[in-house]
Amino acid sequence: MITLIRWFQIKAKETKYRLAFWRFIDGLLAELEKQSESSSK
Repeated sequence: MITLIRWFQIKAKETKYRLAFWRFIDGLLAELEKQSESSSK
């Protein structure tokens, strides 16, 4: 049976990776937005 501490460690790791993933997606979208702005001028 998983202990509470182990469960908490797993959840913390999942959250860290999820935040890293969304930060990466946010960066990509910001880059695309910059490119579309510069090409439309």
